[in-house]
Amino acid sequence: MMSSLIEQVEIILIILVFVLVAFKLYRLYRRFRPARIGPPRSRKKPNNAFSFDSGAHGEAARTKNEEGLEIKLWTVDEILKES
Repeated sequence: MMSSLIEQVEIILIILVFVLVAFKLYRLYRRFRPARIGPPRSRKKPNNAFSFDSGAHGEAARTKNEEGLEIKLWTVDEILKES
């Protein structure tokens, strides 16, 4: 009876070590995996000077409400059309 229990504990320990080694190898693979081949993943479009995001409009509205200043947001296209 006792040897059977010891054998079961040994098997459980072997499985645990196997799982830990597999997890460590997976983490190493994730850290040093080769460069991705193929088209780049779609990412959020970067902010540029040709348009404004909601943050710029929000700051203009906040300034108008708090300080009474009217701010006109100009894009590059609008500036070029004026000159």
